[in-house]
Amino acid sequence: MIKVFKLLLMLPLLSFIMVSCEKDEHAERAEKERKEILEYLEEHNLDAYEHESGIFIVVAYEGSGPTPREDSTVRMKFSAYTLKDENLFYSANDEFVYLPNEVRGFRLGVMEFNRGGKGIIFVPSALGYGPYSNMYVDRNAVLKYEIEIIDFN
Repeated sequence: MIKVFKLLLMLPLLSFIMVSCEKDEHAERAEKERKEILEYLEEHNLDAYEHESGIFIVVAYEGSGPTPREDSTVRMKFSAYTLKDENLFYSANDEFVYLPNEVRGFRLGVMEFNRGGKGIIFVPSALGYGPYSNMYVDRNAVLKYEIEIIDFN
């Protein structure tokens, strides 16, 4: 009975240790991915700014007028790549994109561009597909989106 009681007392401590380790892993991954993006930007001589969320944005052309909202449907051209190997996993020449259906990093980046704006959005894995993978994107992949905003509502 005493052993069971001791075990029950230890469970919260073990849970705390496991959560702490997981947070450390996420912080390490985030820092590693940030360095990966910064190295890419330097190697390709790109001038970007870091959004408060952790995405990086290169503005090639500002465009004009307002920016899309989080619930906007955006008519746009874009190509989506994994940064590590520059693997193109999606491309659209004139597509209507409902932002709430997109990964958070892409959504936040698109909302930084005005109508007619062009640029590149770099998305750390935590704001992309995270630990999930599919046929085209590996787990914890850093993403790169080349975009052009045509219009939005």
